[in-house]
Amino acid sequence: MKGHTFEPGRLIAGATAVAVAVGYGLDAAGTWDPHPLVLLPALLAGLVLAALVTALTHAARRNRRRAHQSDQPAPPPLGDLPMASLREGHEALRATREHRQEAPGRGRGAAPGTGGGKTPGGDGSGDGVRPTGRPGP
Repeated sequence: MKGHTFEPGRLIAGATAVAVAVGYGLDAAGTWDPHPLVLLPALLAGLVLAALVTALTHAARRNRRRAHQSDQPAPPPLGDLPMASLREGHEALRATREHRQEAPGRGRGAAPGTGGGKTPGGDGSGDGVRPTGRPGP
Protein backbone atom coordinates (compact mmCIF):
# COMPACT_ATOMS: atom_id res chain seq x y z
CA MET A 1 0.00 0.00 0.00
CA LYS A 2 1.30 3.41 -0.93
CA GLY A 3 1.95 5.70 2.04
CA HIS A 4 0.02 8.91 2.39
CA THR A 5 1.68 12.30 2.30
CA PHE A 6 2.06 14.17 5.56
CA GLU A 7 -0.56 16.90 5.95
CA PRO A 8 0.47 19.28 8.76
CA GLY A 9 -2.78 21.27 8.44
CA ARG A 10 -4.81 18.20 9.27
CA LEU A 11 -2.58 17.46 12.22
CA ILE A 12 -3.15 20.95 13.61
CA ALA A 13 -6.91 20.78 13.03
CA GLY A 14 -7.12 17.39 14.75
CA ALA A 15 -4.99 18.48 17.69
CA THR A 16 -7.15 21.59 18.12
CA ALA A 17 -10.35 19.56 18.08
CA VAL A 18 -8.93 17.10 20.61
CA ALA A 19 -7.78 19.96 22.89
CA VAL A 20 -11.21 21.60 22.80
CA ALA A 21 -12.90 18.25 23.44
CA VAL A 22 -10.62 17.62 26.43
CA GLY A 23 -11.45 21.11 27.73
CA TYR A 24 -15.18 20.44 27.50
CA GLY A 25 -14.67 16.98 29.04
CA LEU A 26 -12.81 18.48 32.02
CA ASP A 27 -15.55 21.07 32.37
CA ALA A 28 -18.21 18.34 32.38
CA ALA A 29 -16.25 16.34 34.97
CA GLY A 30 -16.02 19.43 37.19
CA THR A 31 -12.20 19.35 37.21
CA TRP A 32 -11.72 22.55 35.28
CA ASP A 33 -14.02 25.55 34.97
CA PRO A 34 -12.97 27.47 31.84
CA HIS A 35 -14.44 30.81 30.93
CA PRO A 36 -17.36 30.23 28.49
CA LEU A 37 -15.71 32.28 25.76
CA VAL A 38 -12.36 30.46 25.80
CA LEU A 39 -12.94 27.12 24.10
CA LEU A 40 -14.88 28.20 21.01
CA PRO A 41 -12.44 30.99 20.05
CA ALA A 42 -9.60 28.50 20.65
CA LEU A 43 -11.27 26.13 18.18
CA LEU A 44 -11.71 28.93 15.66
CA ALA A 45 -8.08 30.04 16.04
CA GLY A 46 -6.85 26.45 15.62
CA LEU A 47 -8.88 25.95 12.44
CA VAL A 48 -7.64 29.24 10.97
CA LEU A 49 -4.06 28.21 11.77
CA ALA A 50 -4.66 24.83 10.14
CA ALA A 51 -5.98 26.55 7.01
CA LEU A 52 -2.92 28.81 6.81
CA VAL A 53 -0.53 25.88 7.25
CA THR A 54 -2.41 23.91 4.58
CA ALA A 55 -2.15 26.81 2.13
CA LEU A 56 1.58 27.18 2.79
CA THR A 57 2.14 23.43 2.41
CA HIS A 58 0.25 23.41 -0.88
CA ALA A 59 2.28 26.36 -2.21
CA ALA A 60 5.58 24.75 -1.21
CA ARG A 61 4.66 21.43 -2.84
CA ARG A 62 3.48 23.16 -6.00
CA ASN A 63 6.75 25.11 -6.28
CA ARG A 64 8.78 21.96 -5.69
CA ARG A 65 6.77 20.06 -8.34
CA ARG A 66 7.21 22.89 -10.88
CA ALA A 67 10.95 23.02 -10.23
CA HIS A 68 11.17 19.26 -10.76
CA GLN A 69 9.17 19.47 -14.00
CA SER A 70 11.39 22.24 -15.37
CA ASP A 71 14.39 19.89 -15.11
CA GLN A 72 12.76 17.46 -17.53
CA PRO A 73 13.05 18.00 -21.30
CA ALA A 74 10.20 19.85 -22.97
CA PRO A 75 7.85 17.90 -25.27
CA PRO A 76 8.44 18.29 -29.01
CA PRO A 77 6.79 21.31 -30.65
CA LEU A 78 3.58 20.69 -32.55
CA GLY A 79 5.27 21.39 -35.88
CA ASP A 80 7.10 18.05 -35.63
CA LEU A 81 3.92 15.99 -35.67
CA PRO A 82 3.13 14.10 -38.92
CA MET A 83 -0.15 15.95 -39.55
CA ALA A 84 -0.20 15.26 -43.30
CA SER A 85 -0.10 11.49 -42.82
CA LEU A 86 -2.70 11.69 -40.07
CA ARG A 87 -5.02 13.68 -42.36
CA GLU A 88 -4.54 11.19 -45.20
CA GLY A 89 -5.42 8.30 -42.92
CA HIS A 90 -8.50 10.11 -41.64
CA GLU A 91 -9.68 10.96 -45.17
CA ALA A 92 -9.17 7.34 -46.29
CA LEU A 93 -11.21 6.08 -43.34
CA ARG A 94 -13.96 8.60 -44.06
CA ALA A 95 -14.06 7.65 -47.75
CA THR A 96 -14.37 3.97 -46.81
CA ARG A 97 -17.31 4.71 -44.52
CA GLU A 98 -19.04 6.82 -47.18
CA HIS A 99 -18.49 4.05 -49.74
CA ARG A 100 -20.12 1.51 -47.42
CA GLN A 101 -23.15 3.74 -46.87
CA GLU A 102 -23.61 4.37 -50.61
CA ALA A 103 -23.33 0.68 -51.61
CA PRO A 104 -26.50 -0.33 -53.55
CA GLY A 105 -28.85 -2.82 -51.93
CA ARG A 106 -27.19 -2.66 -48.55
CA GLY A 107 -29.39 -1.47 -45.73
CA ARG A 108 -28.49 -0.90 -42.16
CA GLY A 109 -27.88 -4.12 -40.26
CA ALA A 110 -28.27 -6.36 -43.30
CA ALA A 111 -26.29 -9.55 -43.27
CA PRO A 112 -23.67 -9.91 -46.00
CA GLY A 113 -25.16 -11.26 -49.22
CA THR A 114 -28.79 -10.53 -48.31
CA GLY A 115 -29.01 -7.15 -49.95
CA GLY A 116 -30.94 -5.71 -47.02
CA GLY A 117 -34.06 -4.91 -49.10
CA LYS A 118 -37.66 -5.28 -47.89
CA THR A 119 -38.88 -7.63 -50.63
CA PRO A 120 -38.33 -11.39 -50.69
CA GLY A 121 -35.62 -10.88 -53.28
CA GLY A 122 -33.74 -8.55 -50.97
CA ASP A 123 -32.80 -6.09 -53.67
CA GLY A 124 -35.86 -3.88 -53.30
CA SER A 125 -37.10 -4.53 -56.86
CA GLY A 126 -39.98 -6.81 -55.85
CA ASP A 127 -39.33 -9.36 -58.58
CA GLY A 128 -38.85 -12.23 -56.14
CA VAL A 129 -35.39 -13.06 -57.41
CA ARG A 130 -32.76 -13.54 -54.77
CA PRO A 131 -29.38 -11.86 -55.16
CA THR A 132 -27.84 -15.30 -55.76
CA GLY A 133 -29.89 -15.65 -58.95
CA ARG A 134 -32.26 -18.29 -57.61
CA PRO A 135 -36.00 -17.60 -57.66
CA GLY A 136 -37.66 -16.61 -54.41
CA PRO A 137 -39.87 -18.86 -52.25
